[in-house]
Amino acid sequence: MKKPTLFASVVLLTISWKVSTARNGPFFCQELSWSPDGKRIAFSARTEKEPFEIYVVNADGSGLKQLTNDSSEDYWTSWSPDGKKIAFNSNRDGNYEIYIMDADGSNPTRLTNHAEKDIGPSFSPDGKKIAFTSVRDGNYELYVMNVNGTGLKRLTNTPHKEYNPIWSPDGKRLVYYYEKGDRKDQIYICNADGSNPRNITNNEANNIFPAWMAGGKEIIFTSNPNRVEGIYSIKPDGSGLKSVKTGERRAFFARYSPDGSKLAVITGGWPSSNITIINADGSNPIPVQLAGTDEYKQLMVVREFAQARAGGDNIRALSYLADTCRIWFEKKEGPGRPWKMDGPWAHWDEFFHSKQTYRDWKSEGNAVSAIIDETNDYYRLLDWEPAPVLLTWWLDGNDKIAGYLVKGLEEGPAKNRMEEFKEWAQKNHPEELAYLLPEGKINPDGDRPERWRKILVEWRKAAGLKPVLLSD
Repeated sequence: MKKPTLFASVVLLTISWKVSTARNGPFFCQELSWSPDGKRIAFSARTEKEPFEIYVVNADGSGLKQLTNDSSEDYWTSWSPDGKKIAFNSNRDGNYEIYIMDADGSNPTRLTNHAEKDIGPSFSPDGKKIAFTSVRDGNYELYVMNVNGTGLKRLTNTPHKEYNPIWSPDGKRLVYYYEKGDRKDQIYICNADGSNPRNITNNEANNIFPAWMAGGKEIIFTSNPNRVEGIYSIKPDGSGLKSVKTGERRAFFARYSPDGSKLAVITGGWPSSNITIINADGSNPIPVQLAGTDEYKQLMVVREFAQARAGGDNIRALSYLADTCRIWFEKKEGPGRPWKMDGPWAHWDEFFHSKQTYRDWKSEGNAVSAIIDETNDYYRLLDWEPAPVLLTWWLDGNDKIAGYLVKGLEEGPAKNRMEEFKEWAQKNHPEELAYLLPEGKINPDGDRPERWRKILVEWRKAAGLKPVLLSD
């Protein structure tokens, strides 16, 4: 049997996560990393209400592209040596874990799976290992694993916290920062196996976010010896401390390009920071423009519409729709039908406590798409395992939603007990079954939702099935 409840109700269901109403920032950029060929920069950025997402931009400031697009926090990037993968941490599965994805944002794969945080990944120069920070043993310590998530090994074991491990160019050492909770974090270096840790800053400042400079002869990091954050460099033996020209007074994160010719620096502070790409001598600053990209604007139109619908603000939701907005199911063929936000499905969805989780948001051209996972009491009563659904919205030249396609991603028959229920109901309540399924199709009109629930509860009890814990 087809799943009309899924296809009809996705227009009306509430949304299980909150989305931002900020459309153009300001953006806060937290970290960045250069591609091995020095042609691109990956970085994470967020707005005050939106979570961190990962972007990539060309080294000349052009070609900005958003790689992740979901309701979770995605940040802390590290490129694989061949430039084909990006490692990052995300809480998209409910807890911070280490992931890798293709450099275009596709094929995200989780590498760790632990109840405690795994954060701050760093590819080794040979691409075979990833160093990171984890709380899995009760404290923030450094770990290393194979690039496929196997071969986990703990590197540090101290009473305090270690963050931000970065491999030396020859793969023999790691640089990281050590936090004791006194706002005087120190930069440390250890061997790749965790042995021989050494404090190379050993001062009264707060020293964080270290990384090796080209050739491994110096280390760049953030410090505040004068109570103002800035970028500094130091030699691995702790000598030669000096400030780095960034062209800005307050800079809190910087990375040199692989050949050392350019410096990408983050300036500003919460809630607004920016990335500027400059020559190594501090000249020729190129700002990276984040806010106001067409793809981001379109994405936020749809997400703001979804938020308004979830909050029951139909007046605001209607402001995002074109007057001639249409909807299609399965294929965008023919004229479609007018999209009406109100109707009998609204009561159905409210009564059965329908919820959706959106994921894998994408914005390309004039289209925005997302995959939706749905749950409600009706499905639970029928042991129904609904397949994900792909939703696609089209926007017109005025940034109004002009069309909407609902496409099921399921192949083969749906997994549920509908046929078992119908067989029982035909024997015991044939008139009620005919009322609930006029012409063999689910109809949400009138008191049908209430009567569906009553008869399904009775059927489950008669069939000896486990009672379902309903939402109310």
